[in-house]
Amino acid sequence: MFDNIASNSTETQYSSEWCINLLWALRDPTRRDHIEATNSLEKHKSQPYFVLLMLGIFSHSPTSYNIEGSQTLNVDPHLRQLAGLVIKNYVFPLLTIFTTEVQARVKSDVLQALRDANCDIRNTAAILIGKISESLALSTWSDMLPTLLSLLDTYPPLLSHLTTAANADDGSLLAHLCGLDGAIQAVKRMCEDSPLKLAHDDVIRPLESLVPKLLAIFAPCTSGEPNPNPHPALAELATVKLRALESYNSLLMLLDIGMWETTGNSHHGNFSRSNWSSSSNLHSATNPNPNSPINGNAANSIIFSSSGSNLGRKDRNESFHSYTSLDDNSTHSLTSHNYATNNAFTTNITSNANNNGSCSNTNAQHSTRETKRMAAQMAQSAAVQPLVQHMNSFIQLLANMASDPSPHIRRGVCQAICTIAGVHVCVLEPYFASICVFMLAALADAEESVAIEACDFWMALLTQGQDIQMAMRAYLPELIRNLIRRLYLTSEQMEQERIDEEEESTGEKELSIKPIHHRSGGSARGGGGSQAREESELSSKWTLRKQAALTLDQLCCVVPASEVLPLALPPIQSCLATDNTHSLEATLVKESGMLALGALATGCLQDMIQYLPSLFPFLIQSLQDPLPEMRSISCWVLSRYSELFQQNNGTASPAAASPNQLGLGFYEQTLSALLAVLFDPKPKVQVAACSALCLLIENSFFVSVRDEVSGVEREVNILVPFIHPLLTALHKAFDMYGVKSTLILIDTIGTLADTVREEIARSEYTPLYLPKVMDKFNELDDTDMRLIPVCECLSSVLGVVGLGAQQHIQVIYSRCLRLLSHSLQNGGDENGHYKVDESDGLEKDFAICALDVLSSLCEGLQGLFAELVSQTGTHDILFALMFSAMRDSVSEVRQSAFSLSGELVKHSFAALMTLPRAERLVELILPNLDTDHPLVSNNAAWTLGELAMQTGGAFLEQYIPHLMHALISALQTPDMAEGLKGNIGVTLGRLGLVCPNQLAPFADEFFGDWCR
Repeated sequence: MFDNIASNSTETQYSSEWCINLLWALRDPTRRDHIEATNSLEKHKSQPYFVLLMLGIFSHSPTSYNIEGSQTLNVDPHLRQLAGLVIKNYVFPLLTIFTTEVQARVKSDVLQALRDANCDIRNTAAILIGKISESLALSTWSDMLPTLLSLLDTYPPLLSHLTTAANADDGSLLAHLCGLDGAIQAVKRMCEDSPLKLAHDDVIRPLESLVPKLLAIFAPCTSGEPNPNPHPALAELATVKLRALESYNSLLMLLDIGMWETTGNSHHGNFSRSNWSSSSNLHSATNPNPNSPINGNAANSIIFSSSGSNLGRKDRNESFHSYTSLDDNSTHSLTSHNYATNNAFTTNITSNANNNGSCSNTNAQHSTRETKRMAAQMAQSAAVQPLVQHMNSFIQLLANMASDPSPHIRRGVCQAICTIAGVHVCVLEPYFASICVFMLAALADAEESVAIEACDFWMALLTQGQDIQMAMRAYLPELIRNLIRRLYLTSEQMEQERIDEEEESTGEKELSIKPIHHRSGGSARGGGGSQAREESELSSKWTLRKQAALTLDQLCCVVPASEVLPLALPPIQSCLATDNTHSLEATLVKESGMLALGALATGCLQDMIQYLPSLFPFLIQSLQDPLPEMRSISCWVLSRYSELFQQNNGTASPAAASPNQLGLGFYEQTLSALLAVLFDPKPKVQVAACSALCLLIENSFFVSVRDEVSGVEREVNILVPFIHPLLTALHKAFDMYGVKSTLILIDTIGTLADTVREEIARSEYTPLYLPKVMDKFNELDDTDMRLIPVCECLSSVLGVVGLGAQQHIQVIYSRCLRLLSHSLQNGGDENGHYKVDESDGLEKDFAICALDVLSSLCEGLQGLFAELVSQTGTHDILFALMFSAMRDSVSEVRQSAFSLSGELVKHSFAALMTLPRAERLVELILPNLDTDHPLVSNNAAWTLGELAMQTGGAFLEQYIPHLMHALISALQTPDMAEGLKGNIGVTLGRLGLVCPNQLAPFADEFFGDWCR
């Protein structure tokens, strides 16, 4: 039916009826002619008349379409929208090949569709405008921007009319509203998709006219008395206002570009402390829940009674997501927005703006020298000049919108302030006090999305300079209290979490899985140190509860513990000391206190030592709480404080316990308690127990043990006596765990192997875990993301088990080659240049994991790995895949590939590495010594060093000039990681051993850096 028109058809061979029938077939995938219609579309998409017919169907709005004056076919809005999507997906990639007449028609009809009465057609037209703006220079569409701006001009009079008038002419009103809605949708698309083009178009300079138009939409209506019965169409204008604010927020990101172009680096600003010395007159936000048991200070605290000295804060860089990623949803039920506080924000900022931005604070009437300098640098950037010129006006308008009844508008206000704070915080200096008060109120907003943005603001301030952090200190009491309040988990959210967890556990709900990468691509073996193990985030939904906990966590890392703990411990103690009636409300309040307690651990760990003797029994007891959520979070909090167990600072009487005796007791009790919790019937608790066990294993320490035979003391890991009961418990847990819990269980085995290494390889231990891991390895499909944590576990185990996994080795090896073959679709060319492929994604994680497993297998088997390769006849396949991985566009793939190559050179060089392969390896090492990817460079340098020791000087002599240039350049890179610098130093030393004469001419260039 659709193929009877030749590909070189003229316009007389097309008809509107044919196009409409084609659309009907495309719309219904169950029709027999659907595939034929798709093929026909591919064939005719480049024909101008076909394009114009599709454009006519899309842009005209009758309910029926007259075919050649003789027949009428129904053309519903969905079919018209499909015609527009056909133009977007099939025609736009070819737009530039059409004549200027066809292009002009496309532009004209799309602008016409922007005023259509159907919202779906307007939305599609806006998408098309965004696509055209991406494809063509704005100056080639001279009437587009004036048309959009003229439609935006209708907003103020429409707002004034609808606010004061009782009735309106529905016909003309509808036309104006449709045009306005279509225009703002198009503007929003352009601001989101092509902000750089808007900023850098030097011909029509769109920002100069667009920015004032958007600001006019933010202005409040001031004409006449408002009608007591609001017109229904005001809701549509509110949507226009929201989209305008979202558009402006997208443009604000250009400020960062402008600053970087003019200054070459980022500045945090220099807030003079004197400017803020009297800004502590805080307009406190109203308590969002006056009856909440979170309020109040607990006198005579039991849990936080001090039994030791305050030893000062120790900073840690530990991921906070290990518990919050396992606990979705989140917040205490709060009252509505605090309009009184917002009004204070409005009044203060309006006053400041009317006084040309001068601070109401006497000490802040004059901007600092740094503020003026940065403002001048911003003004120098032509790209952001309109945004800079109107910044004060915009901030004043934000103040007017801060008390808007729409939570979406309030969220947009917070987003704008967050963007400015993150890019150029000094702009906010005259309004800082008022903005902080507003953000405290926003943190208490009943709408979670608003409160999340408020958390982002405080996070942004925490990343700024020390003076800005000092300026926010006056708001810490209210900030900490509000953050702790937002950790509350409602009963409704708890029930939804339980439903989700049950679906995940049974496999009914797809899991979002991130690879764990225990071994970090083998960088540890290269001498560059090991990366921290990535957290496995099985639940990707981000909530206010998580954001508030993360903000509190980061605040503790920036603000000294001596300032945080006096403010945080009383409300936390109030939560934990809630009357133990076993009511759900009381237990959930206690659970929020536990989450806050865990958040303190990152920055305040050392200062919490004094509370450990009283805190530890409480945490152990909480593992038996009737509520699963309480048992779950107790596991997490215990794991966060487990780092303290190796220190003997928790006892008031050092003579009462030998070194590490108290910590040893805490560690053993925690391990026993967590092993018992592994068998909890609730998947949530199982996952939390396994995750806590992982961290407890990572925080293990060495203790002195006297050998019973020789009497000699030696240092052993505290876990060694517990390996058998630990593995026995894990083995038993496999039989009762669901999908999600099993993956964390496998992660635990990998972590244990990383920690105790050869101890786990004993013949009586491997039957307890290896068959279970292999069952899961063989069960999962090659495309199943759950295979990734299994492979990561094997990469940790095989390097120490070696021949202990003999019966599984060939299966593992063959499958890794298959995974590599399937996932490496983006290798570089023969010269080692990398191709860029937008499809790179999770499939490359399979390649990374497969390479890590092969590397671990080679490490464990050592020389026997060559026999495995020979027995399977895969010499060429193995090296072809490895060399392809070294050319991959994803740096982590190259990192793991060089880890494998280093192991091959080290253990199997004579058996596997022919001269052509060695030459190819050196050619691939050279471009990967670039320190832009330090972990890749680290492993490439390690491989080069191993190659030097295996081949001697004769082979490498010809490469020395190129290698030395790359190595010296890397060695002299500023701020290079110490691990990488040390590894390059070792490689230079090895090259010097085998090629001393060839390195001698370069001695003056690298010797000083090498010695340092």
